[in-house]
Amino acid sequence: MGSDYGFTKIWVGKGKTAAARNQLISFFDNQCRMHDMAPVEREDEGAHFTFLMADADTGWLHFDSLGHYASWDRSRNENLLTAALSRLFPIIRYYCSDDAAYTIERWKDGKVLSKYRSAAEGPNLYDHPEKAKEWDPLFAGWKDLLSAGINEKEFLKSLPKLRHKDTPGPPVYQTYNHFPTTFARLFGWEKELNGTCIAFNPEGMPGRGYLSKVIAGDYTDTFEDNGGKVIIHARHYAHPNPGKNYYPTWDEDMDKW
Repeated sequence: MGSDYGFTKIWVGKGKTAAARNQLISFFDNQCRMHDMAPVEREDEGAHFTFLMADADTGWLHFDSLGHYASWDRSRNENLLTAALSRLFPIIRYYCSDDAAYTIERWKDGKVLSKYRSAAEGPNLYDHPEKAKEWDPLFAGWKDLLSAGINEKEFLKSLPKLRHKDTPGPPVYQTYNHFPTTFARLFGWEKELNGTCIAFNPEGMPGRGYLSKVIAGDYTDTFEDNGGKVIIHARHYAHPNPGKNYYPTWDEDMDKW
């Protein structure tokens, strides 16, 4: 068994990341203050919304968050924040399940325009052809976000279609460990950030998993394998009267892991 995690990629354009990240920081700050939330220095000071944004100057901003600026009765719709982001910039939502099944969704203006899944459960077979077909890689739905030089042939070769019960030939188990690198190559984002998220859950690890307390502030980090630089922006916000409408993103039990 493997890990579960996810994050969001925000396309802002090469050379435009500084202005875009400032816009996004202001957006979240305004949303939090509209909902009576205030910044706090540390997550364990009762934060109810935390976000992390990384910029390696590829034209993509890497984003993840935990909790929400909206109350539970609204934010329990897990796509509320994704939809809000997609009204500002084109985004790709990325999910990994069990280090084996990878899903990407292309969002714009609050809706999913295109989606792709690397594998189904078991031997990568769906019971019905139509269920597999809805995940087919469609070049037209992604081409404006692809790296320069990635044509339709290369795109379709890189993202195999899902199998179903009527697919000719014996069941085939897809290899899957290449997908994070494949997505990074196709879309031109930094592969070094593929596992950077607030909640990274290996099998058997409860709650938040590997990544512990997020450090608030604006600072520069270095990729270990190539020495590349990445600018990190992280913020925590807390509601003064959370009641049952807001839940902490951190509690004291997490310190015992």
